[in-house]
Amino acid sequence: MPYALPPGVRVQMADVEKHIEEATRSRQAILSKASGELAASGGKRLRPLFVLLGGAFGTATDPCLTRIAAAMEILHMATLVHDDVIDDAPVRRGIPTAQAQYGANVAVFVGDFLFTRALMLLENTKADLGDLAKAMTYLCEGEVSQFASRFRIPSPLEYFRRVRGKTAALFALSLVAGAKQCDADDRTVKRLGEYGRCFGMAFQIQDDILDFSAGEEQAGKPVARDVLAGVYTLPLVYALGHARLGGQLSTLLKHQGLATAGQVVEMVRQAGGVTRAMNLRDRYVARAIAALSSLPDNHARSTLRNLPAELFQSSLSPGSAAARSPSASPRGATR
Repeated sequence: MPYALPPGVRVQMADVEKHIEEATRSRQAILSKASGELAASGGKRLRPLFVLLGGAFGTATDPCLTRIAAAMEILHMATLVHDDVIDDAPVRRGIPTAQAQYGANVAVFVGDFLFTRALMLLENTKADLGDLAKAMTYLCEGEVSQFASRFRIPSPLEYFRRVRGKTAALFALSLVAGAKQCDADDRTVKRLGEYGRCFGMAFQIQDDILDFSAGEEQAGKPVARDVLAGVYTLPLVYALGHARLGGQLSTLLKHQGLATAGQVVEMVRQAGGVTRAMNLRDRYVARAIAALSSLPDNHARSTLRNLPAELFQSSLSPGSAAARSPSASPRGATR
């Protein structure tokens, strides 16, 4: 995991892994193999971490917390499997995807299986199925919006709405579910939800930045895959507004293919699209950290405060002026 954990949380995360391993087993060999491979491929495990950290702000200690944490990760895994079918993605986390190995039809069943296993883990917990349903609705709406707008330039507001649904909602749900399970007060739950939403926005922007700035090993997927698939993200949207290069970039996009994808990536960098996206990512990080200001100063708050800098390798440090300022609000991004 690319971040530091308090000793107690490491013990809880080990319990989460046991729940994930058990829940991804099936009497059906293909389901068990495909689910187990995805679970074993790693990932940052941020959503289960958020459940555990949310629980640390409550007044009760609850053994069900690790089951909820495992459920959030398995739910995330289910969405990844379905994403790979839609994107016809050959690789995920450096290994062949379920749809590449077994075909799209089987992969859809794998995703459905994982979703049901997540729900089973939530049995006899305090998890709010209404909250879960809303988060999944937002996620589906965000994904469909992205799919429907392929090869079309979204406005910044369209991009923000898409990301809020497909990424930020599940981060917010994970923190909120953990806090509610351990009887955190309503004000704390609200602040944690705000942190999760802002962190999720920053996280997705960072992922989109990697499509233009990282090698395949670092990104965990082919570089420029989004561009080739017609998924136009924030760095590209910003670059298209460049006075000199925007027109050239627009022309390239009309004739894009493998031969021009590298040119698009380079032009986005030259036009400052990556830098502008990084700046907005850091402003979301600042808002996330500001949401923690009124919460108890415990190990969970420290972990949440330090996490963005550890993950994004950003110039924004936990003690920076931007991190201390709640006024760095991305314009139009909260709608």
